[in-house]
Amino acid sequence: LIGGTGDDIYTVDNADDEIIENTDEGTDLVRSSVSWILDDHLENLTLIGIADIDGTGNTLNNLMRG
Repeated sequence: LIGGTGDDIYTVDNADDEIIENTDEGTDLVRSSVSWILDDHLENLTLIGIADIDGTGNTLNNLMRG
């Protein structure tokens, strides 16, 4: 999954998904139905679905829901 220069929303449904996001390209949201660790340059994480999954932030000021 490759982001653009603005705010991006990524939907992740596979632990092998990969997100490519560069520095200073907006505030991004990852919506994930699998356990997910936010990579560098990704700001926010929402865990979706009913599975027992985990979410982990990074060094940014993350907003995490789920």
